[in-house]
Amino acid sequence: MTPEQFSGQGNNYDVVTMNMKCMGNTFEAKDIQAKLNEKGSEGMTLVHMYQDTQVGGCGRKVTLIMIFKY
Repeated sequence: MTPEQFSGQGNNYDVVTMNMKCMGNTFEAKDIQAKLNEKGSEGMTLVHMYQDTQVGGCGRKVTLIMIFKY
């Protein structure tokens, strides 16, 4: 999970991506929960979460993208 920070119009955003394991078929709920709780404890608010799918080296590469505002 690698966060990238962006700023825009007086708001600050933190974008966190979580990749599905190669040949995996789901994200671990405990990993998502841990990241949401971590960012919440830092005073960030989840504003959007979505899934992106692209073709990669091990077939489909599925990424969960979470956008937090602070």
